Amino acid sequence: NYESLEIPYSCANREFCDLNELFFVKGISKNMLSQAENIGNLFFDQDNQDDSNKELQLKLSDIFTVFGTKKNKTENQDNPNKKYRFSGKININTAPVPVIAAILPFGKQDLAVSISEHRLLKPDEQESGYTNDLSFKDWYADIAGLTEKEKVKIAKIITYSSNIFSIESHVKFNGRTLVLTNVISRQRDETGQWYCKTLRQLID
Repeated sequence: NYESLEIPYSCANREFCDLNELFFVKGISKNMLSQAENIGNLFFDQDNQDDSNKELQLKLSDIFTVFGTKKNKTENQDNPNKKYRFSGKININTAPVPVIAAILPFGKQDLAVSISEHRLLKPDEQESGYTNDLSFKDWYADIAGLTEKEKVKIAKIITYSSNIFSIESHVKFNGRTLVLTNVISRQRDETGQWYCKTLRQLID
């Protein structure tokens, strides 16, 4: 019971609106990321990391999200707790290295970096775009050296497209920098036309 804690508080009894709410849940602590043995400390923000590893330092929002769930249109009479639905699929084309490492088989987590590099490989300066085609199924399998059994297992939890995106804009003026972050959802209206709905807007 949260109200019986040394510093009591009431349970919000709703979906998460902000990732920091995770730390109000029993069993969740801020040092859990650094203790994740199955991914390895290399991918997480450590106090003793030097500047050369800054690109590997991740925030909570780089790994988790409060977006992606949808409320069920009809109440589940058999299980009233099932108010939401979530595909649970991970976009292999955009997921950050730690997330890819988490879904790879034990002993192959380090190949998440190779998968990420394959996605970002660009042609020479004369051409635009990226070198490798990520539109075909199982493009990552050979890079990670997956067996057929491992490939089938991972195929159940990944996807190759997303409808929720984060857009970060940087503006510099008079020596000051403003960062605007928008989380948008690509949806269809009643006529079938696509449009973008802003889910959250943050200014830093």
